[in-house]
Amino acid sequence: MSSASTQQPATEAYTVALEDGGDDVIERAFRFIGGVLTSALGGRGQDVIGESVVVRRRSDRASQLRIDVPDESAGEQILELIAADLEAMTAPEFAEEWLHAEHEGRHVGPS
Repeated sequence: MSSASTQQPATEAYTVALEDGGDDVIERAFRFIGGVLTSALGGRGQDVIGESVVVRRRSDRASQLRIDVPDESAGEQILELIAADLEAMTAPEFAEEWLHAEHEGRHVGPS
């Protein structure tokens, strides 16, 4: 690995965003139905539908990390934490800390 690639800022290699929860259309549909039913019974439907904080590789937009969160507030907190690390770390440091370490989130390899 060249010296230039080891010094590449993580923000040049990865993006992070809050996205709809679920890996695919079917999972999102079931989460939506669960949210509607929960809401109809007096609960907070959005907690069931959920969202995910997703880290994607800039080069091909492939999902590298997905952390499911129950609501927007929790998602914003994790989003801010990851965004700060993207700003502060090199791409290899970020990958070691977030993509290769064990976290509570769902790790997704290249699509």
